[in-house]
Amino acid sequence: MRILVVEDDSRIANFVAKGLREQAYAVDVTANGEDALYQASINAYDLTILDVMIPAPDGFEVCRRLRESGLRLPILMLTARDTTDDRIVGREEISEHVWDETFDPFTNTIEVYVNRLRRKIDEHAVKPLIHTRRGARHMLGAAKASNSAMAQNAMPDGAKTRSSAMKSAAEPRAAGKKHA
Repeated sequence: MRILVVEDDSRIANFVAKGLREQAYAVDVTANGEDALYQASINAYDLTILDVMIPAPDGFEVCRRLRESGLRLPILMLTARDTTDDRIVGREEISEHVWDETFDPFTNTIEVYVNRLRRKIDEHAVKPLIHTRRGARHMLGAAKASNSAMAQNAMPDGAKTRSSAMKSAAEPRAAGKKHA
């Protein structure tokens, strides 16, 4: 298997390449978008590990150009961005960055790939890294709130009120059972 690593931080690039080579992968490393596009045009890669914030063109543009050229190899995007907006991968943003305008937004392709990633990444993890905010977006990182709190926050206001009322109504019955 041949992998292209596109990372402008030489320490990170060397670390990733060393780990992959230790697992018997053939690895090429580039530090900018132009070199990545050139390497991809002359070599057949099975996977690209692509930093988002590389010198021109950036990782998103490299990904877009690779797709436009007809290459359908898997691309793993890396980023040091850490604001909430940077970390939350919505369906619309995913489809815009990964597929062209012929992508059918009503398919479950994105969910299939997210579930595959979830199985591979979170299978043996103590705390899962991939989270889904129901009806909104997929997030990568440690959860700051429990799933029920995240689901509660994703509910429409009317549903929150009904859920709170149901919870309040159930509490006295539960308390009564404990004393009976």
